[in-house]
Amino acid sequence: IDAAVAEINRYARAGADIVRVAVPEKKDTDALREILKQTAVPIVADVHFHVGDYRDKAADEFQAILRSDPNNATALRGMGYSYLIKDDYHNAGDFFSRAAEKSPDDPRVLYYSALLLQRENGFNGGDERTLHMQSQLEKVVQLDPEFADAYSLLAFVYSSQEKEEQALKTMMK
Repeated sequence: IDAAVAEINRYARAGADIVRVAVPEKKDTDALREILKQTAVPIVADVHFHVGDYRDKAADEFQAILRSDPNNATALRGMGYSYLIKDDYHNAGDFFSRAAEKSPDDPRVLYYSALLLQRENGFNGGDERTLHMQSQLEKVVQLDPEFADAYSLLAFVYSSQEKEEQALKTMMK
C-alpha cells in the first residue's frame, strides 16, 4: 500500500489529473480503499466493471471524479460503459458523446459507441447507423491495432454488408 501511495503521489506531483490502478482480485479492493484515503488525485476504477460485485462502486467513483472534474474523458467513458452494461442506452450514448467531445481519438470511446449502436439496432447492412459503426470501428483498429474486440465487431459489420471476404480477413487479425 505504501509503495502504491508513494507512486500515485509522484504522478500527482508530476501533473497527473487522474491515475489508473489495477485491482486484479476482489481481495485487492481493501487495499484500494486505503490507497484512496491517502491520495489526493482521482483514481480510475473502471477495472471494477469486470467484477460484477463492484460495478456500482465503480460508477460511484466515476461520479465522484465528475463532480470535481466534469470534463474528465475517462470518467465520462466509464459512466457510459456503466449505463451500457445496464442496457440504459440513452444515458450510455449521452456519456459516450461527451467523452468523445473531450477525447475524440480514444479507441475505447469509439468502440463502446459502436457497440452501443449495435446493441440498439443490430447489424443492418448498409444503413446509416451501420456505416457509422463501421467508420468508428475502422478508426479504432487504426488507433489501436491490438484491440481484438474491435476487429471482431468490425467483422460482423462487414458480414452484414455481405463483404464476407473482408469480414473473414478482419476476423483473422
